[in-house]
Amino acid sequence: MGRILLAVGALILAAGHPADGSVPLRPGPAIALQTTKNVRTVSLVWRDRSDFGRSGVAEDSLAAGDGRIFYLQDGALVAATLASGRRLWRYGSGLEGPLAYAGGTVYMVERASQVVALAAPTGRPRWRVDTGLKRMNQLRTYGELVLANSYWDGGVALDAHTGETRWRLREEGSLGPVAVARGMVYWELSQGEPHFPHVLALELRTGRRLWRASHAHPPLAIEGDRVYLSDTWVWTQLDDPDNVQIRVINRRTGKHLARWEYRADFTCGNQIQWRTDAILQGRYLYVTES
Repeated sequence: MGRILLAVGALILAAGHPADGSVPLRPGPAIALQTTKNVRTVSLVWRDRSDFGRSGVAEDSLAAGDGRIFYLQDGALVAATLASGRRLWRYGSGLEGPLAYAGGTVYMVERASQVVALAAPTGRPRWRVDTGLKRMNQLRTYGELVLANSYWDGGVALDAHTGETRWRLREEGSLGPVAVARGMVYWELSQGEPHFPHVLALELRTGRRLWRASHAHPPLAIEGDRVYLSDTWVWTQLDDPDNVQIRVINRRTGKHLARWEYRADFTCGNQIQWRTDAILQGRYLYVTES
């Protein structure tokens, strides 16, 4: 017996994710595929042939967990079985997302500033709160918290069981939480001119600010008390525009520990932008350019 995969547009992700994390997927029609045990062949299991409208499925409007898939369709939230695609329930109208799933609950932006928690088996609301945020563009679940983000207003941490506000982050140009490790959440910001990236480290439980790294993208990797960040914007006016730097900083204090450099020979207009995925294995950090 192989694994069930979810295909959304051109992206395919393996299902069966942990119950304490949401699974955001990219735009496109919902398709379930099944692989053989050695993942050499793929066969179609089911496809939702309903009309998704001109815009398709919005980003972060699809999540899966505990044998169910949840997605937005024609402004409503649909729940179906992951194995067969059989519909279980339908909720609401005029919805746009985003949504997240964790621990038997679907969390959904119901209106511009409202978040609703729905029981995954039935679709019945468990709680509903007004966050006060304008046009939320991201929901993430981490343990006992639901983190909501608005580019214009910042973010809010809600109690996953009650919807009670635990803490707020007031920042403009907020791109949202990008990583959680060892009791800390790393928040990406885009501020200044021309919208340079920054990383803000917060205490997950309280939202207390620990440090801020300017002109850097979110962590490439986190190992022990070391955090690896990338300098991602380099302007051609600099002496060496192709030079890319990786910073190593202390996880607790944000103190600079080391800096690595290497060449990245590609440009985009009059600027160079570098972003990477990374795998930290032993003494080596493996990165990919894009």
